[in-house]
Formats: sequence, structure tokens, C-alpha cells
Amino acid sequence: MRLVVIGMVAMMATSATAQVSAAPPPPPIAVPSATRVPPPVFSPSPGDLRGLPVTSIMVRMMLGKQILWNGPLNIGGNGVARISVNEPVDRPDDCNASPENRAYRQIELSINSQTYRSGNMPEYRLSARYVRPGEGAGCPMGTRTIAIDQGFSLDGRKSFLFEGDGGMQVQIMLQ
Repeated sequence: MRLVVIGMVAMMATSATAQVSAAPPPPPIAVPSATRVPPPVFSPSPGDLRGLPVTSIMVRMMLGKQILWNGPLNIGGNGVARISVNEPVDRPDDCNASPENRAYRQIELSINSQTYRSGNMPEYRLSARYVRPGEGAGCPMGTRTIAIDQGFSLDGRKSFLFEGDGGMQVQIMLQ
């Protein structure tokens, strides 16, 4: 009986295969041609593409009474005035034994002219950041960061003072 069932299954499979292969292929599917889309049109910027006039300033970045950076910068045009300092920091001798324990402090300051502004947006954007190694017993890992990010306009004042957390200050003085 077993042979008969297997023989019938084989016979049914053979006839099913014959029926499938005898069927005609499906008709082709018509695909509409792609419509070309015109390129985007950009509106002119509300800001002056020539940028702001170049202005000389003095910048002082402080943490409490400690001066982190002090010096001149030219701001304006279509650019960014930027300083970046990355310097090693003293640690106990046993902490400096391996490269992963070396510590650095970072001072970053940038002033962007915002030529693509509209309405009452400020002319400039100040970004200041101070990063130092963590503190504690032994060889502390990690860092601590303080930052200021703020817009401002040269509105006739000769000096600007921006204050952040932890006693961080950035003073800008027109020359």
C-alpha cells in the first residue's frame, strides 16, 4: 500500500508539473515613462551676500579670575573668526604613566557672522567652550565642560559681556 501511495503522489506531482509548465506566460506589464521634474528654484537670501563689514575686536575669555584666552579677532565678512587651543594639563606622576591617563584642556571660541539673517536676528553668533579634566582623588577620568552660545549685534556699544555657568565670561571690546 505504501508503494501505491508513493506512486500516486509521484504521478500527481508529474501531472501538476505538466499543467504548470503548459500555462502561457503572463502578459507584459506596461510601465509609464518617468516624468522629468524641473530642478528646484531657490529664492534669494534676505541677507546681504557680501557679508558684514570686517570689524576688529578684542576678546577675553575668563573662568573666574583666570584668563583662558585674550587676543584680537577680526569678525564679519562671510566667515568665522575662530581660535582653538588644546594643551596638556599637569597631573600626578603616577597618572601620566599611560597615554589614556594624559589630560588636556580645550579652549574654543568662534564668532560667526550671520549673513543669512532676516528680521531682528542678531548679526553675530558667539560660541565659547572650555573643557577641563575631571577632578577627584587618584587619577580621575572624564571631563567637565562649560559653554556659552549666544547671538549679539553691534548696536553702537563698545563692549559686550556674556556670562555662563561656573564663572565663565566672554568679554568683547570693539577697537
